[in-house]
Amino acid sequence: MLWFKTIIFIGSLSKIPGNIPVDKILVSDDAIRSGEKIDPKVAQNINNQNDELLSYLLAYQTAKAWKQHLFDLMQDREKQTMFILILDRLREMDKVPSATAAQVLEYTKLFINELLSESVRELHTVFTEKKCKKQLKEMDEDANIQRKMNSSESDFVAEKTFYETFIQEHNIKTISIKEDIKEFGITFDDIPALTDKEGKEIPKAIAAWLLTVHGSNFNYDYSLIGGYQEPGSCPEAQEIISRIAPDALQEFVRSFIMYLGITGHSKNMYLAYPICRCADEETMAYLTSQAPKWSSRVSGNDAPPLLSFRQACLYSNTRSAMLFAERYHELDKYAELRGIDEDTFRDMYLSDIGLDTQGGKEYDLGNQIVTARLQKDLSFLFELPNGKTAKSLPKKGADTDKYEAAKKDFDEMKKAAKKILKSRGNVLFEDFLSGKNRKAQAWKDAYINNPLLRNIAKIVVWAQGNNTFVLTDNGAIDCNGQEYTITDEKIKIAHPMEMDKADVTAWQKYFADNNLKQPFAQVWEPVRDPAQVKENRYEGCRLEVYQFSGKDKHGIHAYGVHAYSDDFGFELDDCELDYECDTCRLDEIKGVYYTLGKFSFKKFTRKVNHIITILDKMTVSDRIVKDDASVVEQMDSFTVAQIIEFISMAQEAGAVNVTAALLEYRNNNYPDYNVMDEFVLDW
Repeated sequence: MLWFKTIIFIGSLSKIPGNIPVDKILVSDDAIRSGEKIDPKVAQNINNQNDELLSYLLAYQTAKAWKQHLFDLMQDREKQTMFILILDRLREMDKVPSATAAQVLEYTKLFINELLSESVRELHTVFTEKKCKKQLKEMDEDANIQRKMNSSESDFVAEKTFYETFIQEHNIKTISIKEDIKEFGITFDDIPALTDKEGKEIPKAIAAWLLTVHGSNFNYDYSLIGGYQEPGSCPEAQEIISRIAPDALQEFVRSFIMYLGITGHSKNMYLAYPICRCADEETMAYLTSQAPKWSSRVSGNDAPPLLSFRQACLYSNTRSAMLFAERYHELDKYAELRGIDEDTFRDMYLSDIGLDTQGGKEYDLGNQIVTARLQKDLSFLFELPNGKTAKSLPKKGADTDKYEAAKKDFDEMKKAAKKILKSRGNVLFEDFLSGKNRKAQAWKDAYINNPLLRNIAKIVVWAQGNNTFVLTDNGAIDCNGQEYTITDEKIKIAHPMEMDKADVTAWQKYFADNNLKQPFAQVWEPVRDPAQVKENRYEGCRLEVYQFSGKDKHGIHAYGVHAYSDDFGFELDDCELDYECDTCRLDEIKGVYYTLGKFSFKKFTRKVNHIITILDKMTVSDRIVKDDASVVEQMDSFTVAQIIEFISMAQEAGAVNVTAALLEYRNNNYPDYNVMDEFVLDW
C-alpha cells in the first residue's frame, strides 16, 4: 500500500490509528483552532506554524509531550507577542481548564523577564475573571511575578540578562540547536549544566550551541595568538567561553569524552571538534594517550574513531595536540592551519619548552632563586645560589605555594622535553633515510638558537657537501677535531654510504671516546656494497610473520596480519622481496612463517641500504642454525656483545662452520677495541 507524501487529518485527532505513519501527518489549521485534543505523537511535526496557531496549541494541548515541545518552540519566538495572543485565547474560553491555566502560568514564569509588566497584570485580571484560584494564589506568592507586576516598563530592559540578549542577538533557536546536536548522537538531556565565572547557569541552548559552532567546518577568521596564527573559533562563541570559569569549562568538555572512541557511534566523534577546541593541556594529554587505542585490526590508524579525532586534534592549541599530529605525520596540516610551514613550526613552537638561550629556566621558591639547567645528556640539574647543584627541586625552607607551582611547571617542562626528544629523534631518523636537506640559515635557527635542539645536534653528524661536522660547546668541529665553519650550503644528516670510510671510523671513535649516544645508529649504520647484494641473499630463509610488524619507520610495512583475512603480507620501500607463507589464511600468526625468495631494488638508496641491514639482522639466527658461514658478512651490523651472543648460539646449535667464522671475525676486528654495547639513546 502506498501512502501520500503528506496526510491531512481533519477528523478526530485524539488518537492516531496504528496503521498511519506519524511522520506523514500534517495537522490542519482548522483542527488546531478547534481546540480538540491532538495525539502527542504528532507534536514533533509542529515546527513552522505562526504565532497565532502556536497560541492555540499552548492553550489547548496540555499533554506533557506537547508542553515540552511547545516551550522549546517558544524559546525562538518573541515572548511578549506570544503572550498577548495567549491572553486572547484565555479570554475566548467560557471556563479556563486548570491544566491550561497551569501551562500559561508556567510560560509566564519561564519568560518573566521578557514580558511587559502591564501584560502580566492583565493575566492576573483574566485569572480573576475566570476564577482560576490556584493560579491566582501562585501569582500572589511568586516574588518574580510580583516584582514584574509592581515594576514600570522602564525596568524591563534592565531586567534582561546577558544570555537572554545574546540568544536574541545571535538568533539562537532551541529547535534548530536540538536538530544540530543530533548530528553528535546526543539530545538536550545529555547537555550538562554549565556555569559562568559568577556562578550563574548558562542557558542550555547556549551550552548546546557552543558544541555546534565548534564543529568540523571551522570557516572562521584567523587571529594572531601566542606568536603564530591559530584557527580561530567563532568570535561569538569566544565571548561566551571567556565568561566560563576554566575549571567549569573543562568539566563541561570532559563530560563528553565518554562519547568518543570505539564504544560510541560514528556521529559521536563529531564531538571531538568542540572537545579539542576547548580542552586544556591536561585534558588533551589524556585524550591523546587514549586515542591510539581506537585503531582497529581492519583499518589500523584510519579506523573512523581515531581518524576523526586526528582531524579534530588539529584545532587544539596544546603541546599534546602538536605532538599527536607529529606522531601521525600530520604536523604539516597542523602547521598549515596556522599559516606556517611544517619545519618552521616544529622548530619554533613544538620544540620550545621555555628555556633561555643557555638552556636554563629560573624558579623563585621564596627563600632562593634556583635555575633548572639542561645537561649534555639531556637531563636537568638545579643550580643553587651557593654554587652547588641538586638533582631535584630543593623544598627545604621554600614557600609552599611557590614550591608547588615551580614543581608543577618543571615536571610539565621535563615531560614536554622527553616527548620532544622522542619526536625529534623520529624526524631526524626519517631525514637520515631520505637524505632531506635544509637551508643553512633555517638549520642554524633551529639547532643553534634552541638549547634543547642544540644538545640534540651535538650527537648527530651533519653534512655540507662532502664535509661533515658536529656541534660542540665551543662551536662546530670536523671529524679530526678541527674547527669547522658552517657555510651557506644546504645541510643534511650525514650517512656513512656517502662518507669516506676514514671519516666514518673517526666519527665512530669520537662518539665512543666521548661516551656519546646518538638518537639512532647513524655513524654505526653498516654500508652495503650494491654489487654484492645478490637476488638470492635471503632465499630460503624462514621468518615468522610477526617479525615484519611494527617496522614502518624502517621502510618495512606489514599489512593484514591482524585482520584475519586472506589478504596479508608485507611491502618494502624502494625494493622488493618475494615470499611465500605457510598458510593462505591467518587465524593465528604464532608459528606461521614466510619463506623468503628473490630480493631486488631499482636504485640503491639510503633506505635500501637500511632495509638490507634490518633484513640481515632478522635472518641471522636462521643462517646460524643452518650453519651458513656466509652470515659473517653481516657482522658489521652488530656490536661486540651481540657477536658474542651469536657465537654462543652457534655453539649451542652445533654450527661448527659459523662458530669458527665468527670467532675469527671477532679476533680480527675487535682484539682490543672496547666499543660501546649500545650506540643509541633510549627515547
